[in-house]
Amino acid sequence: MSDRAARVRGRGDHPPVGYSIERLAGFLPHGFDTLVSEAERAGLHFLGRLKSDWAEGRNRFDRPGEVLFGAWTSQRLVGVGGLNTDPYTQEPRVGRVRHLYVLEARRRRGVGRSLVAAIAAEAQGSFDRLRVRTPSPDGAAFYESFGFERCSEKHCTHSLDLRSMELRAVRKAAHNHVRAVVDGRIDDAVASVVAEGKEEIRENLSRLPRPIEGRVEDVREDRGEFVVLLWFKTSPEDEYGVVVESHWAYVDDEPLLHWGYPL
Repeated sequence: MSDRAARVRGRGDHPPVGYSIERLAGFLPHGFDTLVSEAERAGLHFLGRLKSDWAEGRNRFDRPGEVLFGAWTSQRLVGVGGLNTDPYTQEPRVGRVRHLYVLEARRRRGVGRSLVAAIAAEAQGSFDRLRVRTPSPDGAAFYESFGFERCSEKHCTHSLDLRSMELRAVRKAAHNHVRAVVDGRIDDAVASVVAEGKEEIRENLSRLPRPIEGRVEDVREDRGEFVVLLWFKTSPEDEYGVVVESHWAYVDDEPLLHWGYPL
């Protein structure tokens, strides 16, 4: 995956216990024909097209930024999903979710969601947006649960703005940090701080009056890091509160607080 991969994944988007998501390359693995046969019986022909396109070299998901993932359990292939440069638009840096399929017996276990999470993570750095076309209400609900929005463009029912996903992840981490500070859960508050700053933050939180209210005011990206404005109120008599400018960056795929100061 790219060095920004997995940042877009939420806690529930990792493969379920007993499953793994792996990149497919070189050849389609044993078990792929089982997926093709089941899909064909349901009147779905896109996996058959994937197989022929792969065999004839038309699409092996090997151009820059592209990938085909497989979902496995007990060494058995139970699902696939791919990422291509979107061939249906001239807009630059647009990827397309392709050929997502999970065996019927393995559905509603988080396998499909884990495949989409892996695709979205891989797309970071190569694409700014993902598009997909799904004709079914169930498919629409599935993609919308992941954060895709309805799209009225040709050859597209849903799209996902990848640029906003990291901002949402940082906002969520900052919100959790604020709640831990207000609740007095110092260990949880320190958990979101970069390693070299943990002891200083712990000391400050132990020494300073505990806020009675707090919230995230604003999040913006600035030259590779994220500036987050945090607001705290320390007492009922504190009419205006205090705003803290905090700076966050990703470490090992997690947004962490690096430093901050009151404005």
